[in-house]
Amino acid sequence: MSRSAPYRRSPSLTFKEALEQAQTVRFGVVQTIGPACFVVRNLDESTAPSAKFRVKISNTHACSCSGQGRKGDRTNEEYCPHVLFVLHKVLRLSAEDPLLWQLALCDREVEDILSVRNAPSACSSKSKALSAPTSVGDGSVKRREIEPTTDLCPICHDLL
Repeated sequence: MSRSAPYRRSPSLTFKEALEQAQTVRFGVVQTIGPACFVVRNLDESTAPSAKFRVKISNTHACSCSGQGRKGDRTNEEYCPHVLFVLHKVLRLSAEDPLLWQLALCDREVEDILSVRNAPSACSSKSKALSAPTSVGDGSVKRREIEPTTDLCPICHDLL
């Protein structure tokens, strides 16, 4: 399938501002609904009551905060911070990845983004060995050590 919006060679200024906001505000994944749909909530207590927003990753990403995942009204051409949080933190697209600032993706690009999340990491064999339960003499299970350079928080997706 073809792209529904033209390919952008570089990020716009408004995209950079939205990405900065997505990186400074603390969001968390409350629920994962399938491989491409996430429920996101603002974790900062200082802001207004935190509503939950449903983010869908597809050919044109969508968020329940504004109907189409766009920031503010539909005249603005950038995605909201909720969509950018999911793409950048949860699905681990780097800030330099051109797929992050595209307004529309083709099917292959969506599959590539989602397959990275489900792919085993380079240190997965080490983590599996560490996560295998080892009994301690009294019947309890020994805790797995946290790897500060690779382990991510399952809610906010920051390094532990």
